[in-house]
Amino acid sequence: MRKRRTTTIGAMISRRSLLSLTAKGAGALTLAQIPVYNAFAGTSAVAAPLPFGRVAVWGYALREKPSFDATVVKYFDYDEIIPLLEQVTGDPLGAHKNAVWFRTDGGFVHSAWMQPVDNRPNEVQPKETAKAKFWSEVSVPVSEAHYRPGSTYYSHRLYYGTVYRVIDAVQDDDASWWYRVAEGVNGGGYVKAQHLRRISPEEIAPISPNVENKRIEVDLPTSILTAFEGDTAVFHAPIASGTRKTGQFTPGGEHRILYKAPTAHMSGDLGTEDGYDLPGVAFCSFFTAQGVAIHGTYWHYDWGARRSHGCVNASNDTARWVWRWSNPIAPYESGWYFPKEWNSGTKVIINY
Repeated sequence: MRKRRTTTIGAMISRRSLLSLTAKGAGALTLAQIPVYNAFAGTSAVAAPLPFGRVAVWGYALREKPSFDATVVKYFDYDEIIPLLEQVTGDPLGAHKNAVWFRTDGGFVHSAWMQPVDNRPNEVQPKETAKAKFWSEVSVPVSEAHYRPGSTYYSHRLYYGTVYRVIDAVQDDDASWWYRVAEGVNGGGYVKAQHLRRISPEEIAPISPNVENKRIEVDLPTSILTAFEGDTAVFHAPIASGTRKTGQFTPGGEHRILYKAPTAHMSGDLGTEDGYDLPGVAFCSFFTAQGVAIHGTYWHYDWGARRSHGCVNASNDTARWVWRWSNPIAPYESGWYFPKEWNSGTKVIINY
């Protein structure tokens, strides 16, 4: 059981300056803004993917220049929120040569342990709409799943872009609105209504549903996912794949998308160095019976790395596109969707 902090926004910038910067910032991340090749080769500065970044590790260094040899200005705390002023190229990290850095107030941070985020509170949906159930995503940097509306204690922190099913709307003793969520975080809970944005059916409607001969190729040496319709590539994006540890390889060869889920609470190896506890993992397209999937990622921004437990990590936007475009087609109202015809989904080829 965790007690609520005094704020869910990091100490780097105040709530007033956060809202001011958001009003001036860019809109939601588009696929064209996701770094693909410029994540691995020298490019000039470009706009940051989103106006803010959430620090996803303790003690992350702010440096004077985009170089690991540069002087450390300070260290950030976990979940601290900082402005992302632009994306630049600097020293590469690791064998995958992730050279993406972000310029922020006072210096530069490498992208690997940052989550680009926005801060867009929402109007509360009518109680009838909530009771009818809808899918939602967190639209602020950090929220929490509480044990009851207005409770001081919470079970999990919920991060920007993660997905949950809303099943009710209730008010606390101060007349503030909360959504009750039932999928995406184990045990459910109550989330401040303004922190969750309703995902309409149109936003996750199928893409090119009548096109045949679709396939997805994931090239692990270059860490690029490409979607094909026949011989025509219609989409590509960077990914991160499984580590080289035993049991954590991304399985090579030919597979099929077997089942899907708009959200999943993924956890495993708890209490160990490799442990993970990740609510709200967005738009999961599972291509092995053991649960290996293409899915959204919010705990790093390290494309090209080998750092998953076998799954194909992608941005939330990439995972959503794959989920919409590939077969089987999951109805909006479904949760975990298993098609009647097993092994009939879109082909997934993992190339080593």
